[in-house]
This record gives sequence, C-alpha cells and structure tokens, in this order.
Amino acid sequence: MMRSAFSTVACPAWTLPRVCETACELRYDGVELRTFGYGNSDLACDPAHSDPAKIARMFDEAGSAIASVATSLRFDEPVKPAVIGRAFGDFEGPVRAGKMMVDLARDLGCPFVRVFAFEKHRREKLDACAKRIGERLFKVVDHSRNTGVRVLLENGGSFSTGQSLRAIIDKADLQGLLGVSYSAAVGRAAGESVEAALDALGDRIQMVKVKEIRGGKPAALGEGELHGDAVVESLRERGFDGWVVYENDQLWAGSQSDPSAALAGVPAMVLGRKRAS
Repeated sequence: MMRSAFSTVACPAWTLPRVCETACELRYDGVELRTFGYGNSDLACDPAHSDPAKIARMFDEAGSAIASVATSLRFDEPVKPAVIGRAFGDFEGPVRAGKMMVDLARDLGCPFVRVFAFEKHRREKLDACAKRIGERLFKVVDHSRNTGVRVLLENGGSFSTGQSLRAIIDKADLQGLLGVSYSAAVGRAAGESVEAALDALGDRIQMVKVKEIRGGKPAALGEGELHGDAVVESLRERGFDGWVVYENDQLWAGSQSDPSAALAGVPAMVLGRKRAS
C-alpha cells in the first residue's frame, strides 16, 4: 500500500513539533524533512539543527514516520585540472557531506537520504559526467551499508528521466543499496511518464514526488496544471507500494501563507478517496 508524506518545503517557518503535529492531524503516514546540512538554513524545521534522538522520539511518540531526509547534495562538480585536481582539489567534498547526511538519517531512524546527480558541464559527454558522479556516489552508498539507511537518487538536471538515471546507477550501486526518488513533475517536463519511469527502474523507485502549479504558484494537489492527482492514480493502478511525497514549494516561492489547506486531503487521495470539500 502506498504511504503519504509531505515535504517540509511547504512549511519553512514551522517548528519540528508543529510539523509532527500537522502530519498526525492531517493523517499523513510521515514527513520528508528537508535539510541544507549543518550551518545556516532557511528552514525552522531543518533536522540538522536539532538533536536527532529528540526528533526521532517526537515522531515515534506521535505515531508518525520520518520518511526521508531530503538534501541538496549533488556530485557533478568537475575535476580541475583534469588529473591533478583529484590530488589538490576537493574531489571528496560531496562524499564527506553525503556520509554526514547518511549518519544524520541513521540517528533519526530514517530509512532514506535523497541526493541529486546533477548536470554535465559545457561540452562534456554525458557518460563522462555519469562516471564522475557515480564514482563519488558509490562511496556514499558504501558508507550506508549496515546503517539501515538507503540512498535515493532523484532525477533532475542532465538526468531528468528515470531512464537517464540508469547510467549512474550502473556505476554507483552496491548490492542493490542505491534507490530512486522520482520527481514526476521533472520527468513530465522531460517527456517521460511515471509509468515509463516505473518500467525503466522497477522497484528501485522507493519514493515518488508529486506537486502542483497554478498560475506559476504552488497549488493543492489536483488543483493545478501538473495533474499530480493523475500521477497518484497511475501509481495506484500500477500497485506502487512506496512513498508518495507531496511537495508544495512554499520555500522556493517565498510565500508566507499557511500551507495547511493545501496539505489537507492528500492522504485520502493516496488511499483512493476523494478530497474532502
């Protein structure tokens, strides 16, 4: 059975207790906690800035789950100069950051960490970019062994479709530990349906992101131009049993409005019921 979650990009000003309370009130199965890592953040609910044991206890006592720790990590930075840049540059920087996020998810009792690939540079061949990304990402995936955490690679940039992620997965996977978080809106913009992504990646897809836009602004699921409700219906018809994460991008839109109304109704939709009027 599909499980519902919302991303905290919907509520950048909310505290973690309010996030947890809202998830329970609206009957979500869990929450995806967005993080910008250790340091400054625009999120009052960034899990990197609180005691992970306390956060885990809060969600556990409320009967809600932390579905994922969603990071901004990407592994595409070029090596300059081409050879000695590995020795004198910071080739391992994204690897260290990725390992820290895996450790954070472990301490939160969270099963997934979301990362990106992201894009090739100038005249670089896509396969060369995939190789560099895969080399770095493999080390993070290797670090995740025996932690109970699985790294999820999300489509975007030069790797916007599920099919395009295969080139990286083939280079970065270890014992089936590398999964996929699939953004249906990004795939749709690249001409790929969620059904095609499922065909290409199968049970690698552990999470599907859905969102809505209306008039250039975030909208409630099923009330916009991206037809996120149709994506949910397609997932149900295909028997998808992973997480469906609703992204209401208030963080990027800079909105100060209360997102509660937009968040309401998504769990019922995931279960195949009509949105409450």
